[in-house]
Amino acid sequence: GCSDSVTKKVTVYPNPVAAISGIPTSSCSPTLLTASSVNSISGYPAGKNQTLNFQWSIREGSTILTTGTQNSISYLATNTTNSNRIFWIRLQVTNVSGCSDVDSVQVTIWPKPNAGIQRIVNDCGPATITALDSSQAFGSTLTSRLWSISPGTPPQTNWTSLSGTISTTTTLPAPAVDSQSYTIRLIITDS
Repeated sequence: GCSDSVTKKVTVYPNPVAAISGIPTSSCSPTLLTASSVNSISGYPAGKNQTLNFQWSIREGSTILTTGTQNSISYLATNTTNSNRIFWIRLQVTNVSGCSDVDSVQVTIWPKPNAGIQRIVNDCGPATITALDSSQAFGSTLTSRLWSISPGTPPQTNWTSLSGTISTTTTLPAPAVDSQSYTIRLIITDS
């Protein structure tokens, strides 16, 4: 019988490996998301051009918020809603041979709790002042409250701690000559 054969050369190129680093999986609003590429181009010969092209995107749902072509990307993620916001950071790395790899990271941005104080009334001294916490936590629970007071107006450095959870009561002395202003501070933390 008759026969024939043919030989063709096939080149198989190594794939780059895309890897995103420097991103938390969750954080409080506002958070500057700064992602870096930790990629690998192993398998390339020493003299071969090992240039990589980067395609970044940060999106929420189907909305692309920003893109980039450097080896890192940054975006200020905020959340002024009453629920968590989910952001996706995606990196596609492509080498000079056209081979590519993709990595993506999901980041949850929690809404910042809203500290509030109500029921503070000016009074003659000595004055007993009661401050009531009107703070809000969105999608979480308030886990701590730290009350403090300082003479004067912000910014102060001489804060005095006060006891209290939902409210705090303190007695302020009568000033000798002129009126005295105090600043009451409430720092809250949520879960």
